[in-house]
Amino acid sequence: AAAAAAATSFSSGSHDLNGAYPSSSYSSSSTSSSSMAPLFFPLRPSAAPAPVPALSLRVQQTLRTGRGRGVASVSSSSLSSSSSSSPPIDSEAPPGTDQRAAQEALMEKVATAARQVLDGCTVQPFGSAITGLWLEKSDLDLCVVVPGVKERDQQTRALRKLAGALRRLGATHHVLPRIGAQMPIIRWEPRRPGLIACDISVNNTLAVANSKLVAQYVNADSRVRPLALAVKMWASARGINQRSEGTLSSFALVLMVIHFLQQRSPPVLPSLQDIAVKKGYPPVFLQGVDVRFSTRQSDVEEELSRLRRGADPNTESLQSLLEGFFHYFAHEYRHGTIALRSRKNFEPRVDEATCYLVVDNPFEPGKDVANIDVSNYSRLRDEFL
Repeated sequence: AAAAAAATSFSSGSHDLNGAYPSSSYSSSSTSSSSMAPLFFPLRPSAAPAPVPALSLRVQQTLRTGRGRGVASVSSSSLSSSSSSSPPIDSEAPPGTDQRAAQEALMEKVATAARQVLDGCTVQPFGSAITGLWLEKSDLDLCVVVPGVKERDQQTRALRKLAGALRRLGATHHVLPRIGAQMPIIRWEPRRPGLIACDISVNNTLAVANSKLVAQYVNADSRVRPLALAVKMWASARGINQRSEGTLSSFALVLMVIHFLQQRSPPVLPSLQDIAVKKGYPPVFLQGVDVRFSTRQSDVEEELSRLRRGADPNTESLQSLLEGFFHYFAHEYRHGTIALRSRKNFEPRVDEATCYLVVDNPFEPGKDVANIDVSNYSRLRDEFL
């Protein structure tokens, strides 16, 4: 009965707030009349003692322009004190009403095209659109879920059909298939400025689950979102937020932020996956991978209390945490896997004692989501200083 109560419809994009995520199986038909999953998911509000003081204007400007390396960009000698009039660094997110409408319209267009050529499909958003880490220039990531499509060649055939349907829809976007990518996608690129770009994949449902996990971490404490956005903004300005160039992807950066907050003393975040295992929530398999994690705020608070061992909750300022993040990766982290869950039940990497900035996929331990080019190791290490 408890397992049934915790189960939700994965195809509809729903997110249970009272137990483990998500449902035990994927339903190939939508529970609603539309083939679109909801674009924005109703997540539990943060229980942290908000509001979070904004970073000073000087720090925000330094991060946006990339004028300083990590610790140097927020060192005490370069800061002015925070002011209530200082705009928060996450003022660009979440998307405003106009951008939400544009996202939903774009998603409806993709769903319309997909319905024409792919029977029984649904469309699910993932990435920054649902994690709360959307910025003005962010792309919209969409997963078209097609029943029966499992192999790569089936994915590429489905994408080619969809590409043809998208071309027939109109001339607002260029249709750019990138079939040779690690995850085959269609890049739907705007023909004019001001429109949202879209990356479309097929049956990339583990990415959807990962996004919902990140969203739950973001909502567990009100400091997570502005900290993650600050790090992403800094990395982009410093030119180290390009996975295609062998540096850090946005997903890897966000996982690094969550990992750091778990390592803080006292911790800011627990491991949502470890909680689900400890609580005995039933395993939930998606594409053969267990994707359960706790969505109960009471679980989070209970686990943090246990980890603190009687100490007071972490009340560090956003500015202190940002400086701590850079210090951690400049001076404390030297090598090894960066993970959000206990790895004691998984085989260690052969190169565990020497690997650098290996960021574990939360649902696929041993799979590196960073894939840093070795030639960038020294540069990245220096960037955190």
